[in-house]
Amino acid sequence: MEVCEGSGIKYEFSNIIPAHLSDVKCIAATSLGQIISGSRDECVKVFSERDNNYMEDITLTNAERLAVNALAFYLCPKYGWLIFAGRKDGSIAIYVSGNDKPTRILHEHKMNVCTLYVDAENGKLMSGSWDNNAIIWPVQEIVSGSDFNALCLVGHRLSVWAVASIPERPDFYLTGSADLTIKFWKDDNEINSFSGHEDVVRSLAVISKHRFFSAANDFTIRLWDIDSGVCLQKYSSLSGEYIYSLAHANISGHNLMANSGEGGFLEIWDVNDDGSLTHKQLIRTPAQSLWSLTFLKNDDIAVGANDGNIYLFSTSANRKADANRMELFQSAVAKKIAESEAMLAAQQNEIVKIKVALDDGEPHIELRYKKGSDPYDAAQTFLIENNLPASYMNEVAQYIIENIPEARQATNTKITQSRSAQKVVVDGKEWDYAFDVTTDDGRVLKLPYNVGEDTNWAAQRFVEKNNLPIKFLEKVSTLLRLQVPGAFNNASSGGFGNFNDPFTEGRYVPGTSANSQTSNGIRFVPDPFTGGNAYVSNSSATMPSVRPSVDKKRPRGELVPLPDFFQFGIEQASTKAIIKLRELNEMQTKYKISEEQLCALEDILKTSTYEPRDIHVSAIDAGFGWDMDAIIPVMDVFRLALLNRTLNRIYCSVDAEGGKPARGLETMQQLTNFLVSANSDPVRILACRAMANAAMHQWGRSMLIHDVNTTVKCVAAQLNSTKHALQLAAATALANWALILLRHTESGKIAELGPREDTLRAIIEVIENFVSFGDFNQIALIRLLQAIVTLMWGDVTVIQLAKGHDIIGITNRIKDAVVDESGKAIARDIAEMAYSL
Repeated sequence: MEVCEGSGIKYEFSNIIPAHLSDVKCIAATSLGQIISGSRDECVKVFSERDNNYMEDITLTNAERLAVNALAFYLCPKYGWLIFAGRKDGSIAIYVSGNDKPTRILHEHKMNVCTLYVDAENGKLMSGSWDNNAIIWPVQEIVSGSDFNALCLVGHRLSVWAVASIPERPDFYLTGSADLTIKFWKDDNEINSFSGHEDVVRSLAVISKHRFFSAANDFTIRLWDIDSGVCLQKYSSLSGEYIYSLAHANISGHNLMANSGEGGFLEIWDVNDDGSLTHKQLIRTPAQSLWSLTFLKNDDIAVGANDGNIYLFSTSANRKADANRMELFQSAVAKKIAESEAMLAAQQNEIVKIKVALDDGEPHIELRYKKGSDPYDAAQTFLIENNLPASYMNEVAQYIIENIPEARQATNTKITQSRSAQKVVVDGKEWDYAFDVTTDDGRVLKLPYNVGEDTNWAAQRFVEKNNLPIKFLEKVSTLLRLQVPGAFNNASSGGFGNFNDPFTEGRYVPGTSANSQTSNGIRFVPDPFTGGNAYVSNSSATMPSVRPSVDKKRPRGELVPLPDFFQFGIEQASTKAIIKLRELNEMQTKYKISEEQLCALEDILKTSTYEPRDIHVSAIDAGFGWDMDAIIPVMDVFRLALLNRTLNRIYCSVDAEGGKPARGLETMQQLTNFLVSANSDPVRILACRAMANAAMHQWGRSMLIHDVNTTVKCVAAQLNSTKHALQLAAATALANWALILLRHTESGKIAELGPREDTLRAIIEVIENFVSFGDFNQIALIRLLQAIVTLMWGDVTVIQLAKGHDIIGITNRIKDAVVDESGKAIARDIAEMAYSL
């Protein structure tokens, strides 16, 4: 399936190589006509053509079981062929002819190596990484095993996704980054920075010693003059999708450019003599993502896809797919198009469209609301798309709620599940509400309550704790229902409706004994967790003597599993932060913050009731340009900003909205970089606090679980610190992660248990060798236990993993160090879970 323009060379589908079990993330061609591919399935494979089919010659595995995300090939006169494989942990494995094991592994990068490039003429290997750096390696030295000096190009603020050299100008290099810039280097000295792309720069292609192309997630290709730094031309992909890979080649005297990316599109352009592009072909494949492409020795094009396949396209009639193969390919593409159209149609049926009039004008602006979603999300999207001020937010949201029944239902549901951003501390624990209750004897007691709890259950807890008469139950429960919007109790629920477990967000249905009466008129109210009889709401009632059986793999208590997310609120903000912020700003030159921006940051530090505006975002963005030794007050602002719904959405969303790029992955990467690169404990503390606070809203939670394994390891490593504040921040972030993963697993949003297992394994690997936890912060220990018990909660596989790593011995050592009895109880619950298998 293709769109074709112009004349001349035309590419058609040739073949499919079923190469890998997972995404083909990178692909390279050899001068001998072979195809090399690397995959998330942890393998590197080499394929050779035989009778118009490609056969697997070699499989190169790695003992460390690491995903391969970048490849480069070099035919070395001395050592034969060399394959460089960039891996997820930041290492680069070097494979040499005749050996299926790496002969050397380079470990200079600290995070995922996402791009590799070989300058064959000058014998240099270039690498780019999520650690924000690029490195220039001397090929002969690193292969021979001798000592070498590598150049580290430091200057980008975010991941380096693209690297290229200028062969005709030795020691000159280009790098493209998620910070939206392209930098030009002489050795390791930055000469110039090219700006213009509106999203992550993903690929570079040098066409002469004076010009190069760049491609980005903003679905544009740009032509640049190297020396002047000027963008000469901008071309938009007809696919309108992210561009991941760009390649340039001379085919039979014609200069061609090809790009691939999201949506499964391959695009081909003619490169004219002046460097300008003329669109030639747009070819669609059955894949969702085409991660990498290369031109082959025979002029064919190979692209690596997310479905594990390598798709081949050719201009040669001899290599064009036969009728049967072509029909299968076109049927697969047609099926994908049909599925996409069906999904779009289904989404359209879920969308309510209303014409809206602002002020006294005619109704000409379209307001779209997805049934069941948060009306405030729809209102915010509407404001962003139509460039309207934030002051309209409540008015638009209320309009949606009042006019769309599904919006009213979604709002009512959300009220029962939401929690207050500002917590009240009662007996050392945070609550959504705390009410003063006066008893008959004149005592004034604090009644704590969390949104989503059954009011009867909360009332029983309060009565039992304060040794009050049973007659108080009904009064306390009624008080909560009257004072808390959306508060509920099961006695008034009217039977078998939908109930939300406050621990897992899953659905539960009380047993048939619910709301039953005995012969003497005593009414039994079901326990919201077990369906059994928890208490009797009658002055003469007594607690039932028979308790329902307990599932030891699912222990329950006030702290188990983790009932809700922790946050580091404004009460942890230092009054000195504002003073320090202004002092450090005076020392800035390139990223100095204006007075208006400073006032915006002070708003965030002082109060939680500010109205977020563009000035808040621009101020934070400018502050993140500060050096590591000055960034602490900016990070203090940022972790508080993530508690705000609007700013959380801006910085944590992993999906583009309203025409604006998603920033969530960049935020996660930046926070992770702080943990990896910062030598400052305060920076690492604030990075962990920011991650913890991100969990307070749905966008932050989606961001946190996007790539759990890498980030959780960095956070868990902070438990090695002797600083109590860092221990607490890390343990809190891990506890919030545990609850996110539990809720998603219980609700069916995560099909596999891998993330829970990976997170628990990361924690255990750090703490299993601790002989004693006596030097740990007490609250950090309890939250660490809550993280462990919540990760294990209810699943045999995860419990078995924990048991196999001596979780009983680990938690016993923690229990010995914990003073509070509630912490010891969590340790006992963990042991019981392990013993239950």
